[in-house]
Amino acid sequence: MAYIPLTENNDTQVIYNVTTDDSDEIFHGLGGDDTFLVNTFLVNNYVYGISISGSDSAGFRSELQWDVVHLAVSARFNALSFIDVLTFTSPNSATTLTYSANSSFGVSQVVGSTAGIDTIHFTSASERVNLDLSGTVFANWGRAN
Repeated sequence: MAYIPLTENNDTQVIYNVTTDDSDEIFHGLGGDDTFLVNTFLVNNYVYGISISGSDSAGFRSELQWDVVHLAVSARFNALSFIDVLTFTSPNSATTLTYSANSSFGVSQVVGSTAGIDTIHFTSASERVNLDLSGTVFANWGRAN
């Protein structure tokens, strides 16, 4: 497991080619407006086992920080916390976000891509979960399911 903190400034972090199920990288945005670009640079590749945390929304001047995840490829996240916007950015291909329903979905807004074929797949083991999406706004999300 690797903990990768960004700085207290406005940072951009490219996340790519994490392609094994045993990966567990934690990216933490700290202060400032942070952008996380999730991409693989390889055709038909997938990003596995990462956690992304933006700026803590309870801290001093937290309302002035803006944390965004741009998802250009399919990915499986372990956790998303304090993210203002999750944007599907692939204009041509189906992009799937697989996410454990056992952890909190800490995203304020989800924006679909222009392709209009994005999917969020919530998974869990056999135990019951309490998945609350009431605090998440979906924009440009035209799928019926």
